[in-house]
Amino acid sequence: MTPERIERDTVVAVAKQLCAASAGGVAGLLHPAVTLVVDNGGDDELGTSAAGRLACAEELTRIATRVPGRELSVAGLNGAWGIVVRAGGSVVAVIVASARDGLVDDLWAIVAPSRLAGWAAPSTAATKKPEV
Repeated sequence: MTPERIERDTVVAVAKQLCAASAGGVAGLLHPAVTLVVDNGGDDELGTSAAGRLACAEELTRIATRVPGRELSVAGLNGAWGIVVRAGGSVVAVIVASARDGLVDDLWAIVAPSRLAGWAAPSTAATKKPEV
């Protein structure tokens, strides 16, 4: 398997655990030294940065499940694999991940509505969406 395929499969596995709202399942897919940077536009209620497997898994799960009726998809995002979280047709979070050796080692989540405005347009819709 290619490194890109392993990275994609790892992100798909994380997305499946997020769909199940399983922080424990997410934690098992994260590198022990993983970091999560959250671009929240200054609103900590939307999410906060974290470090370490458990803290990142809990915050990532909170971000992905904070709105009812959410849908998650995996997409190629700026040369990396990531997860797009939609609710009611609107993008509410974009999570970019990098992985090595089958574990996610770096996460960046965009949750600030002002930063997500461009994601509403059909022309910026995610591509390469494996079923999650």
